[in-house]
Amino acid sequence: MRRAMTIMAILALGLVSTVSHSPAADRPTLEAMMEVEQALLTEDMEKMRALASDRLQVELQLRTMHRTLGAILGSPGEENVVQAELIFRQIEGAEASRRMIFAAQQELVGRIIDRKRKLELMDEQLGVTGPREEVDAGPLNGTWRVVMMPREQNGAFNLVQSGTLVSGTYTLAGGWSGSLQGTLVNRKVYLVRIDSKLGKSMEFEGSISGDGRTISGTWLNYDLGGQGGAQGQWTATRVDQDE
Repeated sequence: MRRAMTIMAILALGLVSTVSHSPAADRPTLEAMMEVEQALLTEDMEKMRALASDRLQVELQLRTMHRTLGAILGSPGEENVVQAELIFRQIEGAEASRRMIFAAQQELVGRIIDRKRKLELMDEQLGVTGPREEVDAGPLNGTWRVVMMPREQNGAFNLVQSGTLVSGTYTLAGGWSGSLQGTLVNRKVYLVRIDSKLGKSMEFEGSISGDGRTISGTWLNYDLGGQGGAQGQWTATRVDQDE
């Protein structure tokens, strides 16, 4: 997979060079560039998802170690002093890992933003070269009735799919609302919840059924101390237009 993406990146650079030396790229060239750039963007989004999961695990470990350190420091005895020193060294290692993950996320965010800007520019250029052909609606397009467990929170996702990229809005019981961004690759759904009050607060992953009517998977809450817990399951059911 990594080798294939490297080849695609080289191909993208070649296409960019071709376009930069011509006054206006033709439609096939632009469409090929967009396909490559979207594939690379999808890979970066998957890396961001993996880093977010790694960060969550490190933060959970840090919470446990800090609680353990506090309990040891509150107890007398030379043995507890040695254990406290050991736990503190482990905390230092975990903090270093968290900093490394954050640095990797910073680099990825910049790269993702650059890719999205490139896609927007190429999309504008496509408009100059003439109208594009109609594209069939993606399987995620439309409204979905959502249930999040174990909090039993109901809501609705309104999604728009363009290629592998997914965006949209949501409302959840309790007055929560905001936007969604993510991808659909090989029937695997990945969405990031960006709340109007909390900002980037949660991620969803799941699989869409063969008939395209339901989605099921798991969610992760970035706020470990938030209500409803740190993780759980979610399901979504497509809402027909006549409902």
